Amino acid sequence: MVGRDVANLYVRDPIELGEEVLRVEGLTRYGEFRDVSFSVHRGEIIGLAGLVGAGRTEVANTIFGISRPDRGSILVEGRPVSIGSPSRRHQC
Repeated sequence: MVGRDVANLYVRDPIELGEEVLRVEGLTRYGEFRDVSFSVHRGEIIGLAGLVGAGRTEVANTIFGISRPDRGSILVEGRPVSIGSPSRRHQC
């Protein structure tokens, strides 16, 4: 994108990731997004990216309990969770 190699400008120190704290498997809301899967380890920072209308907000809303998934699972520290509402999310 910048027309030159920037790998040497931003040298990252290797880090060891912690244990898996969140796993999303096959998460789907028909008409909004389908088959979203990823995992997050302790110490890791992630972001959701995409064009407007790609389903980023809808995926986040489903993970946080604002919307219910039609299919798929959410696991926190290896345990399946069912979030009834965002206010209950902090209890997971």
